[in-house]
Amino acid sequence: MPSPSVRPLALAAGLLLALPAVAGADGGVTAPSYPGNTLQVDADGPLVAGTAQTVKLSGHAEWGEPTSPTSILFGVSMYAQDPRIDPACAPSFGGQLQKVINLPGLNASASPTGFVVGDGAIRISPTPPATGQDWSITSPPFVVRLGVEQVLLCAYQRYVTDDVASFQRTVQVAQPGCSFRPSSVRRGRAARLRCNFTGEVTARLTRKGQRSRTARATVGAEGTATLKVGRLAKGRWTARFVSNDVAVGRAALRVR
Repeated sequence: MPSPSVRPLALAAGLLLALPAVAGADGGVTAPSYPGNTLQVDADGPLVAGTAQTVKLSGHAEWGEPTSPTSILFGVSMYAQDPRIDPACAPSFGGQLQKVINLPGLNASASPTGFVVGDGAIRISPTPPATGQDWSITSPPFVVRLGVEQVLLCAYQRYVTDDVASFQRTVQVAQPGCSFRPSSVRRGRAARLRCNFTGEVTARLTRKGQRSRTARATVGAEGTATLKVGRLAKGRWTARFVSNDVAVGRAALRVR
């Protein structure tokens, strides 16, 4: 099965509404004029705000006739919505665009538009001469704004300007953070970190009456890292963590 291709983000203007209304509950609908087309969004556990995250987009694209290399491709887009502003996605891509204009604060992402997968960013191509194509792809990385506790992901599958399928998924959002595990360390030993994200993290360690120290580490796929804190004086230190210029909490470390 060929993989979908990813193209630069772009937003279309003239759009044809083809789908019935999307209800408040998670799930998807298919346009009556385009039977067989389906779309789904899935996330592995909570997303972490302020850090790069991905979700899985999958579905079925149905052309309804034998395809060829010149068949028109289907496009997929996705918007990250704050459900506190509106608990339901618009029934169409064009409707979602209009909602963005009319509802300030709807965008739950750090993206300027909220369309974390823009119109045409993901293209679904056929396998000629098959009439349909099952597909699955990991979304481009996107960032949910700090402070958002839930994000509503509004996805649309389109054929030219027709909406053929839509799906909405509500995903819990955790705030980024790190802690020391264990919370104490012998003087001169490295400390162990556990974080709910991956990537670079910087810790600024402070203690009254002592010079502050800065230490850096890389959080791996398991969410753990080794932080070389040097020969800190014995006592209780406070570490403030930053990752990619985002504050990701603080934790106490006792040096014994």
